[in-house]
This record gives sequence, structure tokens and C-alpha cells, in this order.
Amino acid sequence: MKQGFLLLAAILLLVLTVMVVASSSTNPVVIVQPTSISILNPEIQKQINEREAEYKNLITQANNRIQELTDQLNNPQPVFETTVRYPAITAENAFQIAVKAVGTDETLQDIPELVDYQGKIVYIVTLKDGLVYVDTESGEILYNGVRKTINEQEAAEIVGKFLGGMNPKYSTVKKVILNGTEIYKVVFNVYTVYIDRFGKVVKAQKFEYTSSGSGGGEGTSVSSSSSVPTKVSDERDGDGEGD
Repeated sequence: MKQGFLLLAAILLLVLTVMVVASSSTNPVVIVQPTSISILNPEIQKQINEREAEYKNLITQANNRIQELTDQLNNPQPVFETTVRYPAITAENAFQIAVKAVGTDETLQDIPELVDYQGKIVYIVTLKDGLVYVDTESGEILYNGVRKTINEQEAAEIVGKFLGGMNPKYSTVKKVILNGTEIYKVVFNVYTVYIDRFGKVVKAQKFEYTSSGSGGGEGTSVSSSSSVPTKVSDERDGDGEGD
């Protein structure tokens, strides 16, 4: 039974082989290779194209940045100094330097200010009688706008010349306040002259003595007059005021 089945299967396989060979000889089989055309969804294709464009843009930017860095390495830029330099002297030092130069009777009117003066950094020291510029590095006075003041001896000498050459040792000098300003009062005999701290005559007076009699007796009276020697009158008119 089993041998009969195997014989039948062999016969059938032989018949099929003969049929295939016969068919191949009469109608040769042509094998056609499929093409590489792929059909995609338009939306998916659009996304793919956009992503490729982004990649190309990033690559371009990276190349440009690499070129910039290369240029900087080949052409180094100058390094600028950013260190802050502080003044060698303080504002208080500047005030002391200014006062020592112009006179101890000066007073500070405002906080010293840092400014650029002819290419140098200076303190502007504002004093009662003017401005002083002090170099912040060396302490040198670059500008002095304060007029020189005089002392009592100098006041007596100036007034003596003003009155025609009188000797200063015969005068008396003291400080007084006139119109809210401190000045010198210099007295030579019958003359009283007021002179400011800078040597300018601001007022001059001459006291005249007159005699008067009453009831057979004689007395003296003193009157004040603005009349002074010619030289005094001329300078007084130009520099000061009279009574």
C-alpha cells in the first residue's frame, strides 16, 4: 500500500516537470524588473522637502560662523583697556592745596568737581573769591582764578600812595564791615580811606576842623566831608563812592 502511494507521487512529479519544460520551450518567460518610482502622499513629500531645506540652512549658517572665527584668528582685534583709574588725590586734598595757594581766609563754596581740562582730569575747587583747578594726579594748580588779597600792612602802603606818598607808619588800620563786606579802614591824620581785600579804594573821607565862638568864648567842631586832595578825588570817582 505504502509503496504504491510513493510510486504514484513519483509519476505525478515527473508529469509536472515535463509540462513545465514543454511550456518553457514554447512560451519563454520574460522577467520585467520593477521601476524605482515611489508614489508618496503630497503632504508627506512637502514636509520632507521643508526638513531638507532647514538642514541646508543650518549647514550654511555653521559654515559662515566657522569662516568668521577663522577670520578673527587670522586678524586679531586690538584689546582696549577698561581699567578704572581713581584720582591720586582726594577732593579734600584738592581744597587744602587750593587754600594754601591763595590764602587761608578762603572758604569752600561747593564740593570739588571732576572735569576734563586741556586733556587732564582736574578738580574744580570753588572758593569764596574764585575758582582753582587742581590736577588730580600731581596736585599741581593748573588755573587760579582767585585774586590775591592784601594784609593790613599792604593796605596802609596802598593808601599812603593814594594820598600822595604818606608814610604808612603814621597810619592806623583795622578791619570793618561796609555794606556786608569786610574791608580795611585806613586813617592818616584827617583822612579816612576804605580799601577792599584786593587793594581797591572804595571810599575816602577828609575831616575838617572849624572854629566857632559863642558868648565871647571859642570852641571847635568837626565836620566830615567827601572832599579830599585832587589825587584822592580822581581815584575815588573811578574806583569807589563818596559821601
